[in-house]
Amino acid sequence: MKADETASQSQGSSTKTWLLIAVILLLAVAVPVGLYFISKIPFSNGSSGSNLSVPDTGITVGPAPAPAAPQPAGRRMMDMLVVDQQTKQPVSDMEVQSNFRNGGAVYTDASGHARVALSGNNSNYFEIRVSGHKYLPMRLSWNRFDSRLGGDDIPTSFTMMMERGTTIGGKIVDDAGQPIAGATVFVYFNKRYPNRHERVDVVGSGRGGQPIHTGNDGSWTFADAPPDCDQVTLGAWDYGYVLPDPQVGQMYADVPKLYDKTATLVLRRGVALDGTVTGPDGEPVVGATVALGNMRNGRFGNFPVPKTDASGKFIYHLDPGQHTTLTIQAPHYAPEMKQIAMGGSEQSISISLTKAHRIFGRVVDSNGKPVPDAEFDFQNWRGMQTLNVDFRSDPSGYFHWNEAPADPVTFNVQAPNLRGTGIDLSPDKENVVNLGAVNIVRGSVVNAATGKPIDNFQITLGIVFNANDEQVNWQPGWNQDFGKRAGGFQFPYIWSFPGIALRIEAKGYLPAESRIVRAGQGNVMLSMKLEPGKDITATVHAADGSVVSGALGVMALSDQQAYVENSRDVMNMGTPQATSGADGVLDFAPQKGDFKIAVFADAGYAEADRADLEKSPDMKLQPYGRIEGRMMVGANPAADTGVDLQRMAQFTGNGDRIIIQDQLSGRTDTDGKFVIDRVPPGTWSVCRRVPISSNGWTEARLVDVEVAPGKTALVNVGGKGRPVVGKVVVPSSILNSPGWSFGFCQITSRNDAAFARPPMPALVQMLPQAAQQQWMENWLKTDAGKTFLANQQKAMAQRVNIPFSISADGSFRIDDVLAGSYQVAVNIRPDQPQPGTMGLLAVGGAELTIPEMPGGRSDQPFQIDPIQMIPLQKLAVGDQLPDMPMRSTDGKDLKFADFQGKYLLLDFVNRENLGTLKDAYTEYSNDSRLAFLSVNRGMFVGVLPPRNPGIPWQQAWVVAGGPNASMILFNDFDLQNSRGEWLIGPDGKVLAKDLSGDAIEMAIITAIGPPATQPAKSP
Repeated sequence: MKADETASQSQGSSTKTWLLIAVILLLAVAVPVGLYFISKIPFSNGSSGSNLSVPDTGITVGPAPAPAAPQPAGRRMMDMLVVDQQTKQPVSDMEVQSNFRNGGAVYTDASGHARVALSGNNSNYFEIRVSGHKYLPMRLSWNRFDSRLGGDDIPTSFTMMMERGTTIGGKIVDDAGQPIAGATVFVYFNKRYPNRHERVDVVGSGRGGQPIHTGNDGSWTFADAPPDCDQVTLGAWDYGYVLPDPQVGQMYADVPKLYDKTATLVLRRGVALDGTVTGPDGEPVVGATVALGNMRNGRFGNFPVPKTDASGKFIYHLDPGQHTTLTIQAPHYAPEMKQIAMGGSEQSISISLTKAHRIFGRVVDSNGKPVPDAEFDFQNWRGMQTLNVDFRSDPSGYFHWNEAPADPVTFNVQAPNLRGTGIDLSPDKENVVNLGAVNIVRGSVVNAATGKPIDNFQITLGIVFNANDEQVNWQPGWNQDFGKRAGGFQFPYIWSFPGIALRIEAKGYLPAESRIVRAGQGNVMLSMKLEPGKDITATVHAADGSVVSGALGVMALSDQQAYVENSRDVMNMGTPQATSGADGVLDFAPQKGDFKIAVFADAGYAEADRADLEKSPDMKLQPYGRIEGRMMVGANPAADTGVDLQRMAQFTGNGDRIIIQDQLSGRTDTDGKFVIDRVPPGTWSVCRRVPISSNGWTEARLVDVEVAPGKTALVNVGGKGRPVVGKVVVPSSILNSPGWSFGFCQITSRNDAAFARPPMPALVQMLPQAAQQQWMENWLKTDAGKTFLANQQKAMAQRVNIPFSISADGSFRIDDVLAGSYQVAVNIRPDQPQPGTMGLLAVGGAELTIPEMPGGRSDQPFQIDPIQMIPLQKLAVGDQLPDMPMRSTDGKDLKFADFQGKYLLLDFVNRENLGTLKDAYTEYSNDSRLAFLSVNRGMFVGVLPPRNPGIPWQQAWVVAGGPNASMILFNDFDLQNSRGEWLIGPDGKVLAKDLSGDAIEMAIITAIGPPATQPAKSP
């Protein structure tokens, strides 16, 4: 053997030896480490890899050490300290996870510390979650789109107090007090922490939680509830009972009962609605989803959408009189929708599905090139958002949906780097979706005085919904990344809206608004120059004069209302907010116009407007009051009924509505009793929730109550007056057609002062709208105007308004109607609104007077005559003129039918035709065959309507309170678009419409010839 061969073999042997040693060492390390990671893997049966049996390697595997957090130069870090809330001792090995760049978790060390990489200060959203060791998980959130969670920088250190859960519980019963076994319970918790960015991350049942089911005695418990919660939302469902309304549950009024496990929640038995779903062949369809209400099919809040059984059957339980929608979807069939009006007894229905249709087509850009991965987001079908369907275009830009209905479906289509669009897609033909090029909107934000860039600012998006409109609708809280950077911004214009605008706000500067940016106009550069301004500050004091820290301040503007629930939670994210510091000071960005600030704190409530703060920057809290009461419906307690408190909207002197709406809610017990705490002092309306659909309600305002600071107001609600009963008669043209339901129906007290008109001089009424508005603003500042406004607000506050529902047979019952004069308004709406109908198919109404009753109540129903529904239509030539109550300027009641037998030239005070009408009147004023009538577009309340001195012929106003008369007027005569005159024949039918100029006289001559000599007479 050659020497070089021997050396080569020796070298190869040595290499193999070293490779073997390396493999052995690698296995010695990898096996235990791999086993450790396997032990952390969760399995579907609830176990983890730590339960697996492995051979003994002789190596002990301990907890994974906290990985060293990398600290590149310039990266901001947070030092997170996690301690036990009770012992105040640090807690090690707690998982700390952030959403920054989807980074992995870090773990606290032996001293309870962990270092977390932070996003930059210009980041829109940042969140940290801390969990482990059977502590309740906690979250920290900063969100620049939500004024509740934005406005300050993310700190570089934070101490998180972790607490253990406690057990809550209660019982679910039916409306007869019997326990319900097997019901599913869900709970949500709202606990306030000293830091507003901190919240507990616990959900019981429902989405993301473990199911909670009641036992045979109806009882339930949940062991991981945060202790001492301020508010708890509780709900339960069972398909043998009426599903909760709304589906997110209800704020439980008596939270302590949850903690002592004596809380009771009532599910109503309702009336059974059972149905059968069949295919075109009449055979049952198995596994079809049947969604209830306007919720999206397959995404039904806290409970799954039921499916048909082997016989194609399903069952729901509804409240008597409830109106709702069923949406049915099944593989291989077209979806179907059915409107339900529930009567007082069990109802059975049959739903037949038809063969599926196919919606298909392609998506292209402005150059005609295919667009892959375009997302189709379902928006509307037959006026509802109930279908469960989403899809995308393929790599060639093609898309298809093989289980579509026979009618169009509306989608919003979006694709990366292109401007989205909303489009109706039709079945069984190719649809081409064009996505336009994206405009890039760039802008600078600088100090108008110095020209220096402003680093920290907020952007509010404004939307222009109509291409020819200049009206900007501001969207505070819109969750959008505007690409903010120091002194500027840059973002793509991706929306389908025809125009947008921006409002820029910053501390120390007055807000500035951009011009409207139109879609498709190319890239845009905006220069936003903010004028320096003075921050709006206020100091919050308790009743004893001490400053109050941690108080929540909420600001409402003339174009931005503030919505608060239960004097705690701000519901619209974009509302300007501030929290008082240790010195009690609230600090808001400057504002140009009027505003109102409300302060909510545990110590009480205060409010002030600009004028108040100019007099004094101090806001003194008044202690909250409370309301205790009992609610009745007729002679019976209103058991398990929602109770809301509402305050009347406040108005400033110039007519701008600056509203801070604080809605307080509670619920009655089985005896109709309720308690609502944390009520700011003032006058409140107590309202009963009235269900109008499977997942919606409205409110019947029943009584007003004055709440004094720190006092309890006692009130009895309902149980007075008498029931009103009646029936609605639907025209056969609607009754025998599909796709309609009764809309919002109500009985309202007549109060002429509530609709009184200011005494605008007749000459002013002839001026353009802007001049009339200026007169109105000036007059409202006078003593007479202020008195008028106060009287009108008082009259509005005294109005009674009770919504009601209509049964499947058209009958209705309205309980607790007091003595007085009322009007009833009813409407029918289509499932899919059509242009020209104001979203309605028909309207109807009645007027009635309830006489006084001995003792103020009676069980004897007051029967009203059947209400005939009047179909709405856009009048065309040859159509019969509808009738509506009017009053002439000489005080006479008037109807169009009074003019039958002669021709009628009908005018709606079109100023541009006034000269031509005067000429025609001069010629035909002595002709008995032709009458002239001008109908004011507004409504009048009172005996003698005002007369326009510039119009010499007969004038009339629509009488306010007439059964939906204004809807008939504006819809049938299309007054929003029509600016011409109408010629009506002696038979009451339309001969000509939209006449102007010389066409007016030509139409008259064509109809009746030259003028006669006999004078025309008013009817």
